[in-house]
Amino acid sequence: MLQPLHVLPLPTALHAFGFGALLGFGALLGDALKSFCKRRLHIASGISWPPWDQIDLIIGVILVTWWIAPLSLRHITTAFIVIGTSMFITSYVGKVTRIKNTI
Repeated sequence: MLQPLHVLPLPTALHAFGFGALLGFGALLGDALKSFCKRRLHIASGISWPPWDQIDLIIGVILVTWWIAPLSLRHITTAFIVIGTSMFITSYVGKVTRIKNTI
């Protein structure tokens, strides 16, 4: 069973805001790295690239926050499974309801 993470002392709202900004930066970094790899592999912009479209933000967040909040392999695996699967399901529902063009 996963235990709650108590690795981040966030004594003030400012600390929490800064960590949240770092998480957002990590998500954007992961997306940028995925886009860079897609261009090098000559995959057109806007073309779906599963599973990388679903897990790019997880990779970026882990890379950016590793030195502040090192996660166990179990936590990382859980993040990939839960977040990756939920993002795929969300994309699929968006495609079926015609809110989104690609999965």
